[in-house]
Amino acid sequence: TKYEEAFTTVLALQNLSTVSWLIGVVEPEVIFSQGNGVLVSQRVLISLIQQLGCDLTENIQRKLEWLHYCVVDLNPNDTSICSYVGSVLCSVNQNLSYLEPQHQQQHSRTIRLLHHTITKTLSQLRTNSHKM
Repeated sequence: TKYEEAFTTVLALQNLSTVSWLIGVVEPEVIFSQGNGVLVSQRVLISLIQQLGCDLTENIQRKLEWLHYCVVDLNPNDTSICSYVGSVLCSVNQNLSYLEPQHQQQHSRTIRLLHHTITKTLSQLRTNSHKM
């Protein structure tokens, strides 16, 4: 899709300001519309999670919103990402806990929800890895 191409191109630049610009002009509801499924691949989702979660000092509300959408629709057992999804999610979870106190307070509900979703996804990953 055109969204897959756009996000892949921007993420490949590994430039957070460009990624931030893109998530500022594309509404997450377009990418994650329930009727059509997710319009980007699991690789794009995990790359978005990694890049957005590495710096939570600017544009925090928008990044948290996108992170939540991405984590909810992430399939940690997808073969294209399963080897590194755990380390990316752990890193983002850790970065959330390092947010400055004023941001922790201002975005506390969103942060708690994101922590919970990441923890649940990580537990699914661990459960499925023990079955193999």
